[in-house]
Amino acid sequence: MFKFSGDLVLSKSWLNRALIIQNYQPSIQFASESDSEDVLVLKMSLASIGKASEFYLGQGGTSFRFFCFLISRHPGTWIVKAHTRLLERPQEGLKDLLGQLGVEIDFKKDEVVIRSAGWNVPTEITCSAKDSSQFISGLLLNSWNLETDLNIKIQGQIVSEDYFKMTVAMLQQFGMKIEEGFGQINILKKQIPLPQSAQSEVDVSSAFSLAAAGVIAG
Repeated sequence: MFKFSGDLVLSKSWLNRALIIQNYQPSIQFASESDSEDVLVLKMSLASIGKASEFYLGQGGTSFRFFCFLISRHPGTWIVKAHTRLLERPQEGLKDLLGQLGVEIDFKKDEVVIRSAGWNVPTEITCSAKDSSQFISGLLLNSWNLETDLNIKIQGQIVSEDYFKMTVAMLQQFGMKIEEGFGQINILKKQIPLPQSAQSEVDVSSAFSLAAAGVIAG
């Protein structure tokens, strides 16, 4: 009979989102031990804000895109390095959304250069999630403590919608009030994450082979 006893690894999808939220409320506590490169480079980059102008985000789409939105909240010129294969993937959603916020981003072979005076939030932002839900997730995760309400109009179907729903659920868990309508999301200004302890999710996908072995072997 197949048997297993041990710990499953923590979900990097959950951790990357939680780390971004924690940046806006350092009092938030959760288990964040992970040997995932995506999580490690994000943690290192977050720790370097205020000390460096150049950051390395590796190969992870969520860590790279979420961090670009976050660092663009800070006035300055920032260099965000990443693996060339990552930058070859569709990134137009990132450029489009940051452009609507008054942020300039230039893509190069293995880095992007972000020039920002902080977000200049327009009356409405239009967002297409046809390539990835990570762009709108990155926008929402970094919409804490804005000077004005953020009104987002979503165009078309959201790819990987479950990950988008995960983002919304986590933001609500940490206290963000989000108004959702048909193809529309509104986030009220001056919101700050609630200080609390949170339970890190485990990576359920890592349990699949164990579950399959259990089904086969009893």
